[in-house]
Amino acid sequence: MSTTVTAPAARTRGKSKQRNWRRDAEAAVAVIRLELDLSDPAIRSRMFTMFGAIWQLRRALQRRAVNRVGAYWRSPHLRAIDAKAARDAFGLSRRAFEQVAAGHVDRSGWLRRHLTRAVAMHLADEVWQSVDRHLFADESGNRHGRPRVATWWTSNRIPGRARSHTKPRTWETFQLVGSLAAHRAAGGHHRRTPVKPGDRSTWWDYTGPLAVVFTGAGDDLVLPVKLAAGPGQQARLDHFLETGMASAASR
Repeated sequence: MSTTVTAPAARTRGKSKQRNWRRDAEAAVAVIRLELDLSDPAIRSRMFTMFGAIWQLRRALQRRAVNRVGAYWRSPHLRAIDAKAARDAFGLSRRAFEQVAAGHVDRSGWLRRHLTRAVAMHLADEVWQSVDRHLFADESGNRHGRPRVATWWTSNRIPGRARSHTKPRTWETFQLVGSLAAHRAAGGHHRRTPVKPGDRSTWWDYTGPLAVVFTGAGDDLVLPVKLAAGPGQQARLDHFLETGMASAASR
């Protein structure tokens, strides 16, 4: 007797109910780098493991990109008939790479303990950018080279977005919590790892020294922030971490 097993349908995010958020091309953009305290061996070990998981997933997606791009260029007849249909057939689209990344996380128990689907989606978008720049020429008519599989030494960042641009009190990957005033009151750099408020409170209710928090993959990963010292840095910290956070929280 034969048994037929039906594969579960792929999970998708569904169609957006409103227009996707886009930054105004003329809007000013400013960035501040924050040093994180990894002196705690447990926190440092978990952070290194997260970077290892990111590298494993990035390498898998880059290998998929290399294979798909190679198959696309080896099919001149399909490209001559309908290039867009050929790209869809080989899975050369942002959505296709996002589905591959989400599938890796869902099927791997090890990855799911260290990464979230949101991080996987942002990583897929990063890999897709290299494919997109190769397939489509820029305004000057130039294309980037074929995507390649990077090494461990070049996998030194975790892509993502900190705050949702469309939903209030929603973070997608990493969350900056606390206040600059509490951080300074604690002596500029506290030695104890911040703890989430008890009862039913969340990190949104935390008002202690500054920290970066990653949730959604096991226990919360809390990374204390180390601010730059010196009188010349204080106005810059006020601008980003007091005025900037206050205006973002009021949205």
